[in-house]
Amino acid sequence: MEPVPPEDTLPARQQELQRQLQVGVSGRARAAALIELATVHRRGGRYGEALERLTEAQEQLLATPDPTLEVRAKLVRADCYARQNDPRAESELAALADTFAHGGQAQADQAYYFIIRGHRHQFAGREAESGREYERALGLYRAANDSWGIAYSTMVIASHYQLLGDVVKATAYLHRALKEPGAQQDQYLRTMILANLGLLERESGRPAQAEALLRQSVELCLRNGDVRGAGISMMNLGHTLVVLRREHEALSWYHRSKETMGETLDPWLGAYLHSGSAEALVRLGRTKEAVAAIAGGLASAERSTNPDSQAFSLRIAGIVAEADGRWEEAQRHLSRAVEIAKGGGNKFRLVAAVGDWARLLRKRGDLPLAEEKTQEAITLAKGLGLPLLASSLRRELQ
Repeated sequence: MEPVPPEDTLPARQQELQRQLQVGVSGRARAAALIELATVHRRGGRYGEALERLTEAQEQLLATPDPTLEVRAKLVRADCYARQNDPRAESELAALADTFAHGGQAQADQAYYFIIRGHRHQFAGREAESGREYERALGLYRAANDSWGIAYSTMVIASHYQLLGDVVKATAYLHRALKEPGAQQDQYLRTMILANLGLLERESGRPAQAEALLRQSVELCLRNGDVRGAGISMMNLGHTLVVLRREHEALSWYHRSKETMGETLDPWLGAYLHSGSAEALVRLGRTKEAVAAIAGGLASAERSTNPDSQAFSLRIAGIVAEADGRWEEAQRHLSRAVEIAKGGGNKFRLVAAVGDWARLLRKRGDLPLAEEKTQEAITLAKGLGLPLLASSLRRELQ
């Protein structure tokens, strides 16, 4: 996992690598260029192209074997599979485990292996396991004095604490990552950190600050040629504008996000995108359109098997069903969202789902259970270290 030089963008680096391949570089140098090109494609979310380059590299390595390059190719392949929640990631990781068990591998490569394992656990909602893998990776990157790896693993540890709802630790780790030399040297990584800070600001009840950071992230991603990153930041900007009650703007950003990501739109991202659009539409009173949008969100969430995207989509499905007069269905969706969020996933999502359930119960006239859920939401917000959010919930729900 080498950094992109600060003067490079992903398209510029891609063009340089393609030029090297076209002029006839051969042997191990060709395999190394193909693996790096696969990494550039992976960063941009173009997993199919990345896997094609890795197949070419594998063929080259059959003629000119190099154990180090073979391991790096396997790592990038496993990462591509893991980011798509493809079950083939498990067999790739198992093969790598056997390789690392024999020793002699670079510490940075072993660290990358633990990062991928952590992503797999996190995607499945196994936060305790993902946290342990990320800490192991950080230790190895430090031992290798790998500045990029230190910054990257510090950032993913922050995302771990963010999902657990630990605002203080998540914020501290993100600011620490931003100050690391590796983040200063790689605009791609720096942009990811800024985007994560934007998410944390929104979830902490500071949407205006989140908007500024996410707009900056979109601009940097587009400048650096990170199409997928730009699309994700556009989507999160849309979510933030919904919080700010600027639904028309949100829909515009959702549309731009979908167009920008194109073929790199995974099912779990599709779940957030369709469901976010449904929330904006229902707030605008466009219920029929919202019903169609949330159907796409639920279908994408089901395909993704990611608990966080499922909890998010189910919560919005409950809001849409309520607006459409389907009270029982709304309650089923919201109670299921709470159940999934409690089992694993973003704890901020849990607060939102419980709060929406309380609102629904109050409208239905079930005041005792509504009060119980209201207190649960307030207690959860306090437990996340967010007294402002707790106060806002108290005013809104009681």
